[in-house]
Amino acid sequence: MSENKEKKRTSYAVPLGMMYIVVVIFFVLQPAYVEYQRAVNAMEELKQCRANVEEIRRAVEVYCHRHEGNAPASLSDLQFVGGKPLPACPAAQALKRGNSYEGKGYEYLQKTSHRPALFTVRCWGNNHYHLNIPKHQPFYSSRKGLHPSDYEIDKYNKP
Repeated sequence: MSENKEKKRTSYAVPLGMMYIVVVIFFVLQPAYVEYQRAVNAMEELKQCRANVEEIRRAVEVYCHRHEGNAPASLSDLQFVGGKPLPACPAAQALKRGNSYEGKGYEYLQKTSHRPALFTVRCWGNNHYHLNIPKHQPFYSSRKGLHPSDYEIDKYNKP
């Protein structure tokens, strides 16, 4: 009879010990997984933000072409494909800090009034700080193109 009780104790001890090990492993690995997910989400937000900057750039160029080289006064003058509204920076929306320009996270700067084709569209603020991207980036400059480039993003991501 005592042998039977001892078997029961050992049969519960093994799964219980395994469960403790699994719980400890979970609590050790969980912060690393959360950090990984945050980095993945931040990179997706940056990719979407860059796509939005490109979309705004195309809309500005179409506006200039349709209005004899005159640039728009603000982003609200632009028309987007399919009548979509001005895109919003996903990182600015996620942060909800209330510091995004026009509530969308993007700023349009016309370089000079006598050369309206020179302009900059940029993500306003420090929305992509998780990836060590400098303030007011990504941006498109009619002189320099889209920044940060893929190479620059890799450079910023290095610890």
